[in-house]
Amino acid sequence: MFLGLRLQSVDDIRVDGAKDSAQTRHYSVDEPDDILSDSIDLVREGGAWKVC
Repeated sequence: MFLGLRLQSVDDIRVDGAKDSAQTRHYSVDEPDDILSDSIDLVREGGAWKVC
């Protein structure tokens, strides 16, 4: 049964106007010792940041 991901950190945030990118570190609650890293892109719409 998959229970989800837990965010460990958000690093290397780069903002360029209404666009943003960040490096995230997270892990599965099923495998807490297996740390994953991903780059995510965000965009600011209607006053809120949203994942692209």
